[in-house]
Amino acid sequence: MHILRAVLLFSLIWLSSSVPSVHASPGVAVDSGNDPLFGFMLGEWEASGERVQIISGRRIRLHADIVSELDGRGRLVSWNRWTEVPEAGGNSKIYERTYWIAPTDKAGVYHLGMVNENDPEADARVEAVGRLTEEEFTVEQVIPSTPPIRVRSVTRFRNVSGNRSSETSESVFMGDRQVSGAQIHFRPR
Repeated sequence: MHILRAVLLFSLIWLSSSVPSVHASPGVAVDSGNDPLFGFMLGEWEASGERVQIISGRRIRLHADIVSELDGRGRLVSWNRWTEVPEAGGNSKIYERTYWIAPTDKAGVYHLGMVNENDPEADARVEAVGRLTEEEFTVEQVIPSTPPIRVRSVTRFRNVSGNRSSETSESVFMGDRQVSGAQIHFRPR
């Protein structure tokens, strides 16, 4: 499920690695192969938001520091450091993940994956597909289980007077029942 947080969270996608890359800061022109999604996501980002566990009503504050760069292999790699803090108290959870997005041979369609930190050449592709329209990036992922877990995220990109940001909504379902939802706001650092 974390792959979607990067896309969104991207759900997103972003921290540090030995993957060779071209660094891009928000607002700096970088040849992203003219890929519109990469153009939206390149740079250093900060994310904040909230996840709600539908059944229990438990609320979790989310924060992330993200760096998204081109890796020289036609992919956007996103290093993410997430902090989750339960609003009702309890232990915080901090984790780091590295994700990638690569365009397919179909315009506006992307594969997603997670970087294997021990062997970057053995990156795992997840069974998720992202689709880009003029205004949003939607990711659908089905995780095999009984009942199946389905994760859907929608990221809307904004660029108002040169100020970039994005908003991501993520919904997680077990079978037909929604079990959690998240709203996350991304802004350049």
